[in-house]
Amino acid sequence: MARAGDLLMCHPGLPAHRPDALAAARAAEYLALASPEAGRLIEGLGLRLRPMRCILADQAGRRDAGPADAADGARSDGTGR
Repeated sequence: MARAGDLLMCHPGLPAHRPDALAAARAAEYLALASPEAGRLIEGLGLRLRPMRCILADQAGRRDAGPADAADGARSDGTGR
């Protein structure tokens, strides 16, 4: 069971032109996160999708790790930028 403050990490990506061992998993993660259902679930649960560089910058007391938008690079509808 997830608790407040838990971190889920994944590396979604579009299908690779040159597949590697993780290409299928990355494509599946991308399709799942880009779905309207995922966006509604993420928003409904009050979750935020953020790049790890922003999380690490926050922990270091900086916000200069990259551009900040509504969700630091991810939209609540799960489609990314």
